[in-house]
Order: sequence, then structure tokens, then C-alpha cells
Amino acid sequence: MLLTNQYTTDLKQIKRQKRPVGNNAYKGEPFYYKDIVCAFDIETSKIKYKEEYDKIKKELVPRYQAFMYVWQFQIGLEYTIIGRTWEEFLKLCHQICNQLRDNERLVIYVHNLSYEFTFLSGIYHFKPEEVFAVDKRAILKCIMFNKLEFRCSYRLSNMSLLEFTKAENVEHRKYSEKYDFDYNTIRYPWTPLDSDELLYCQNDVLGLVEAVYSRLKNYNDTLYTIPLTSTGYVRREVKKAMRGVNRVWLREIMPGYEVYKALREAFRGGNTHANRYYVGNIVENVKTMDLESAYPAAQACFKFPMSPFKPVEEKYISYDRLTDLLNKGKALLMRVAFYDFKLKSKYWGFPYLAKAKCRECVGTIEDNGRLLQGQYIETTITDIDLKIIIDEYDIKDMLFIDCYYSNYDYLPDCYLELLKVWYTKKTELKGDDAHEYEYSRLKALLNSIYGMTAQDPVKESNLYIDVEAFDSIEAVQEYIGNNIEDLDLFVIDNRKSAEELLDEHNKRAFLPYQWGVWTTCYCRLMLEMGLKLAGDNAIYCDTDSVKYLGTVDFTDYNSKQKAIAKEKGFSAIDNAGNRHYIGMFTPDKDYTRFITWGAKKYAFTYIKDVKEKIGVTISGVNKKLGGEELEEHGGLNALLNSGDGPSFTFVKAGGTESVYNDFPEIKEIEAEGRIIPITRNVVIKDSTYQLGIIPEYNRLLQDCHLLLKCLDMD
Repeated sequence: MLLTNQYTTDLKQIKRQKRPVGNNAYKGEPFYYKDIVCAFDIETSKIKYKEEYDKIKKELVPRYQAFMYVWQFQIGLEYTIIGRTWEEFLKLCHQICNQLRDNERLVIYVHNLSYEFTFLSGIYHFKPEEVFAVDKRAILKCIMFNKLEFRCSYRLSNMSLLEFTKAENVEHRKYSEKYDFDYNTIRYPWTPLDSDELLYCQNDVLGLVEAVYSRLKNYNDTLYTIPLTSTGYVRREVKKAMRGVNRVWLREIMPGYEVYKALREAFRGGNTHANRYYVGNIVENVKTMDLESAYPAAQACFKFPMSPFKPVEEKYISYDRLTDLLNKGKALLMRVAFYDFKLKSKYWGFPYLAKAKCRECVGTIEDNGRLLQGQYIETTITDIDLKIIIDEYDIKDMLFIDCYYSNYDYLPDCYLELLKVWYTKKTELKGDDAHEYEYSRLKALLNSIYGMTAQDPVKESNLYIDVEAFDSIEAVQEYIGNNIEDLDLFVIDNRKSAEELLDEHNKRAFLPYQWGVWTTCYCRLMLEMGLKLAGDNAIYCDTDSVKYLGTVDFTDYNSKQKAIAKEKGFSAIDNAGNRHYIGMFTPDKDYTRFITWGAKKYAFTYIKDVKEKIGVTISGVNKKLGGEELEEHGGLNALLNSGDGPSFTFVKAGGTESVYNDFPEIKEIEAEGRIIPITRNVVIKDSTYQLGIIPEYNRLLQDCHLLLKCLDMD
């Protein structure tokens, strides 16, 4: 092991942090955290060990294993330990554990713990209770030797390490800002590291410790109270605010299991779609209008289900009965069947019905996942959805199968007041460079508050199962309660039923799930209003923005929204003296040229510093590198229709993919006459992105373009 600073700190002498009491008490085991922040990181290389035939690519492709060649461990701000082998790391772990009492723990932050965890699981057999995963491969926390608690700082910050250290304005930032670190160079555990490489290693962990200390100070946290995720900050503030509501009432409006299932079926995210009549064509002079703080605006300005959902007695409900409930101001959640439906205008570019949200579909024609027409569908919707659907489609007949109703009202004052405070403070700091950190913090809080209401109360969770951590195969079976054939490291936790999980959730919940379902409904409604204003000139939409051609007058919409925002007290003045009103459409980026191939697939040119630049927004493509790569290949013209759709492949901007070798085929690899032990590992390799569309969608686009040509001829 190599010490960059002399190890003088005795962990025995470091005080414990005081455990919180009362409502803020840490509900975990009775252990104590040492009052010091640590960090851990590894650097890896990959090595080819064979080639095999890929049936999809129809060619021989290399297969790689990854190995750690250096690790770095930071304890506080005083010293950094750098080692080259897992044996050295385990030796350090034991040295640290020997300085801790049985009821003491050391907190160690790792930036992207999910990556390091795979390697750690190759040298330590984690028990299921020692791993906290929010999803498969999404590790928030893991514990080794009952004394070393590793936490994920990426989940805490929701930023890259470079962004995190910059945001916290720490002294030691990622050394790649000064030193161009070549990740493709193969380094072995015995490869000498020069001073720049060592500084790179040290800065990663020292800067991370500094950033965590800064975060603790800025939020007045301890190692007990600091959240595990970035959304944890908003969670505790909302939870505190919701103490102002009647707990009995709150418990009553939590959905039961049948209502919950209907809410899950009805839940949809933001509306993102491309107008099929413009897809694949380059258009010029595109404008954008954005809804200001769309999700908070929906919660601030609209009414929500505020009483327990009750079922409508009739099995099949008439439209007249439904209308009667709507006239009485009821919020409706219903399963409905539509017969022989089609768009009222075949030129409308943003069909609302989504095939993915339908139970059954018969005789449908699709527009990239949206339904243009059909013989029969069955879907679960709210009354807000129904209004949009009736406005867009001609429907021969409707059958309402199941229906629940609740009373409409505004969200609780204590909740709205928190929204108002964050919106006001955020707006006041807009454009104030001196308070950039606080502005970013408030913006993150405001953007996250909707997510609190939209979290699935019965989200499928995963267990980490390492057979080696159990005494026998029978013990594994007994623990997970199912067959272990073809057992993966992550298995679905089915030890409790969905009904049990929902009941447990409802007992501790402070936000009803239906508020999140209705929030997205209202955002889609507001976006729909903007799309209708743009009409046939609307070419693309994404959750809270409309892109369009020509001139569109949003004055009337904004005037009405301004009046609502003023009435609700959601207006504020920014640093430049401009007054903002929540939920209004405001101008955003203009593009000189624009081309789209569907949702989250578009590229554009814009003017910056008197020069025309290229930008891309394509899911899976690096924005900066994607723009540069397109520029190298002729700009937007490279994305024009090749006959079968786009045929451009992003090579440099395709990002990376992770290949998990949970059960390596080999135990060791020889290199330079030495042996490298191979444990569980992750191989990060460059990936390409092929921009393409399915044949059915391409045929629809060709029909649309042909129709437009015929109209032009007329």
C-alpha cells in the first residue's frame, strides 16, 4: 500500500456522531457512526480473453473481462491510501475494523456504487440484508464486516463526480480537468503509475469527501440525517409540511388495492410525440414555447381527488350517469371500452391514445405508439383524459365498465405553501450568478416534488442473493421462497404480496398516489392546449414544450393562466426585475433548422456567437459529441430518409454499455508473464447508436408525405 500522506489518524480517537432523537431519530440498528467522511474508488482495465460468433451481428466479436489495477481510499481530509490488489484492500478493511467497536461504523462514499459493488461482491459474500438496492444493479448502500457502510454519492447528488465537486465548489475536483486520462490504455496491478495518474486517483476520493462535507454543512445534516438519494431532500421537507394535515383524513384517502390497480393502469407520463407529417424532413425557423414549472403549476392551479374513492354501483355505467357525476364536481377513475374510433382530423399530428396503456386493441392503426383509429380498445383513464379523448376522436360507442369517484378540491394549504416558497425563492435567484448553488438546489427541489406523488407504492423490489453467503441451497430457497434454478444475483422480492406491501405503505405514507396520477393528467391537458393553439404548425412536443412553425398567439392562454397564478399567489420577480407567473407558456430556444424521427429523436441547428451550431437530443446519444459527429458527416442532411427511414449510426457519440460478468468463465488471465485473478466484474465498452424506425412507422410516414404532396398539387 502507498500512503500519499502519512497515516497519523487513529480511528479509535475519532468521536461518534450524536444519534438523533425524537421525530428525526434514525430508525436503524443501535450503532454509531464515526464523525468522519470516507471515500472509495477503483480504476479498472479490460482485457480480451476470447472471440466468439455473435448470431445477431453474424460475425466474430471479442469478449472481455475487467480487473482492478488500483484502488484509493480517503479517510477524512487527512490522508489517502492507494493500493494495487484486492488483498491489500481487504487488509486495510481489517485494520480499520480492528479500530472500531462492534457497534461502530465508518461511512464510505462511492461515486456510482453500483459499479464498484460488482467488483466488491467478488471478494466479499454479501448477505441480502447487507445490500440495499432500489432496482437491479441500482445499489444505494452496502455493508461489509458489519462495520463498513458504503453509500452511493451519485444517487445522493444526481450529478457526475465532476459536476458534484463543481457544484459544491471544493478545492480538489476531478483531475481530468487538468490531465487527459486515457481510459483505453491497459494498466495492470504492477504497471507503474506516474505522478499525474496518482493525483488523478487521489483527487477522485479527496474531492468526493470535500463535496460530501460541503453537502452536510449546506443542509445542516449529519451522517444519520443525510438522505441516501437526491430526492430524499425534498421528501423530508414535504413530510414535514404534511404534518399540518389531519392524519385520519390522510389515511382515509390512501387508495385500497383495487383502486390502486386502476390508478397504476391510468398513470401516464408526459406527452412526447412528433407530428408524423414533419417526421424525416428538415424544417426551418422552428420556435419553442415552454410551460414554466409545469408539474408544480399543475399541482398549484388545479383540483385533485381529495376524498376516498367510491365505486359506482352499476357494473356498466351509462354516459349520462358519468356526465351527472362530472357535473357534481367528481373526479373519475374508470375503465372504458371505445368502439370504432378515429381522429376527427386525419391531419392532427398528436393523437392522444397510447397503445401501451390499453388492455386490449383490435383493428388499430398506430402512429409510433399512438392510435389513429381502431375497432376496439379497452383502457383505464381519468375524467381529464376522457375530455381530451372526446375532443380529439370520433367514437361510435363507449362502454364504461368500472368507475370510481372522489370529490375534487385543491391540495392542502401546507403543501401548496411549500410549493409557493420554493417557486418564489427559485424565481428570485434566476439569473443571479452569485447564488447559482442555491438556485440549482431550489430548482431541483421544485422539480422533484411531483416525483414524490408519482412514486409507485408497490414498486417491485429486488433482493441481492449470493449463494455463497448462505449455509446451504436449502437456506437460499427458504429465504427467497421460490425456486433457485438459474438464479441470478438479483431476484424479485416476493416474500410479501402486493396487498401487504400497499397496506404497509399506506400506514406510513404522507402523499396519496392519485395526486401524482392527476398531476401528469393536468400537464398533458396544458400541453394539449398549447398544441391546439399551434394547430397543424406544431411539429414536436415533449412534456412541457411545444415546437412549431410560423407565428402562434399564446396571449389568451397566458392571460387566463396569469389570473389563476395571481389568485393562487404563484408569481415572483427574477434577478433582472421580470415578473414570472407559474404555468405560463414562455419562449425558449429557436432553431434555424430542425429534423425529428420521433419521440426523443431530433437534431437541430441554432445560432451561437454569430455561428451556426448543431445540437442533438436523441436518447442514448451524447449531446456534445453527437453534434460534433453530425457536423463531420454533413450536418442534418445525414439524418434524411434513406428510403427505409434514417440510416445514420453514431459511433463517437453512442456512449457506453456495461457488460456484467457476474459469473466469469475464467478465474485468471495471464498478461506480461504474470497472473491476474478475475472476480466478478463490469466491462465498460464503447457503444454505437443506430438511428432507425420500424417498417410499419416508415410506411405511415410515406403515406403522410404522399398525402401532403397530393394536397400541394391540388
